[in-house]
Amino acid sequence: MYTEKQRFRQIWLWVILIGILSLATFQWVQVSIETNQLINERFVPFVVLLLVSNLIYAIELKTQINERGVQVQFFPIHFKPRFYAWEGILKAEVRNYSPLAEYGGWGYRIGLFGAGKALNIQGNWGLQLVFKNGQKLLIGTQTPEKMSEIMNQIKLNA
Repeated sequence: MYTEKQRFRQIWLWVILIGILSLATFQWVQVSIETNQLINERFVPFVVLLLVSNLIYAIELKTQINERGVQVQFFPIHFKPRFYAWEGILKAEVRNYSPLAEYGGWGYRIGLFGAGKALNIQGNWGLQLVFKNGQKLLIGTQTPEKMSEIMNQIKLNA
């Protein structure tokens, strides 16, 4: 019924990452030329920055909602999708939230003061799930209107 895929593609983030990676590359090459050694003290930071950039590029949040429940995968944290059946969910609503104030930012987050976990990529809209066991999970969305429409259809069919 509903499928959404999100990735970290914010321009500001990539400008910062590419800028830092360019600086590290420049320093590594400069030291390599001066010492005539390809592997030097600037090589490790360069490799670490390259790996971190590739990891951020690979992150993907997949959300699927249907009449059975909600399936979410935050790759590479979740190698397999997590499924939450409606029977185990006490409350589900699309809501506006403050990523910084409630969860400390974007990504795989653990909120403060009982906010629960959040899986988000950008923006400030998400599907708030409250489970019957009291745990909470917020799943970010870039299409809150479409998600709300699907949630209303599921409530009418329930």
